[in-house]
Amino acid sequence: MNRRQLLGAVGGGASISVCGFLKTMSSNDEEVAYPKVSVHGDTTDPERNVALSVEVIQQFSRESPAEIQVAFTNTAESAREFYFGSTPPFSEYLSTERNDGTQLVAIPRNRSHISLGDVNDATGESSENQEIVPERPLDGCWRLHGDLAVWGFANQKTVKPGETLQEKFTVLDYSDNTTCLPGGEYRFVSPNYFGQNNPWGFTVELTYSE
Repeated sequence: MNRRQLLGAVGGGASISVCGFLKTMSSNDEEVAYPKVSVHGDTTDPERNVALSVEVIQQFSRESPAEIQVAFTNTAESAREFYFGSTPPFSEYLSTERNDGTQLVAIPRNRSHISLGDVNDATGESSENQEIVPERPLDGCWRLHGDLAVWGFANQKTVKPGETLQEKFTVLDYSDNTTCLPGGEYRFVSPNYFGQNNPWGFTVELTYSE
């Protein structure tokens, strides 16, 4: 199943969002303005007995792109079975396309089934050893370079009472964008996170100082 696209989570997948606007672009780092990242998670029905959160753990800088973390906690008094996507507790890596056609990507720390080339249909392992998260910005822009291939699969987890699953994600500009990190809000949403047509997601906002 080769898919040159970002696959949504299966069953219990999740979502994220990002927004930003790069005011100046130059190979001279002193001329680059990096946005501040903030995140806003959707509310969760208390009757589900789970707690979902998203937080910023690293801002954009000359040295590194922004990072966010998604956490899922079983707040029930007993162990329970949950179905997630490839990277529990969140497996939606591409934001919803905005009216201007721009998007962002959130690359998980666990990249065993993600590549910038094809993936092996039988195993899901990356067929090319390519750098997904760049070591440095190109002309000041932290951007995904190329098509992202993802091997999507269901991931069943037994979560103990009080146990938390979490995953960190690197925020990058999408390779198809014509400008770097255009401003506004971006939504990452899993449409079936709590079952059919029961979504969960959150918004990440990037803002700039005047």
